[in-house]
Amino acid sequence: MIQFFLRERSLCLEFLHTTPTAMIMRDRPTILIPGSLPNEAVVRIADHFEVVRVDSTDPRLITEELAHRIRGIGCGAQVTSQFIDALPNLEIIASLGVGYDGIDVEHTSRKGVTVTNTPDVLSEEVADTAIGLLINVVRELPKAEAWLRDRRWQKQGPYPPTSRTLRGRSVGIFGLEQIRFRRAHTRYS
Repeated sequence: MIQFFLRERSLCLEFLHTTPTAMIMRDRPTILIPGSLPNEAVVRIADHFEVVRVDSTDPRLITEELAHRIRGIGCGAQVTSQFIDALPNLEIIASLGVGYDGIDVEHTSRKGVTVTNTPDVLSEEVADTAIGLLINVVRELPKAEAWLRDRRWQKQGPYPPTSRTLRGRSVGIFGLEQIRFRRAHTRYS
């Protein structure tokens, strides 16, 4: 039973990935996905809506018939006022991303289109990356890697120990809104 489910899910992913304009479940509201989204997100959207995919947010890709069917956009791409205007029944733009700076929010407000995003979806990862970059700099990891790749260790020995350390210190991240709360007080000992 699990193998069958996984196989069917895989076929659905393959269909959605390889079909430029995939139309599913015509009796449900139609969601337009311009450009690319993670396949898993597309499958979850397709569980509840008809999905139509186009290559980009170019308004010339929208036929008149399609324009009247689209009620929502699921995207991670820039959405211009021209693209919004090409969809007269548009109700919502769901952006898969932390911000919505690529969407003309003033225009959507005037048109009565709701804009959503996914705040905090990457907060942990961004905080981890910030601390990883800090460790990278303090421990001179890029220089040590270059030392290794240049085979300097064969003639000059091991990469010299670094004098800086985070041992016994607190690390805080300031000015990054929600991200700072994720890793605001990490200790290295």
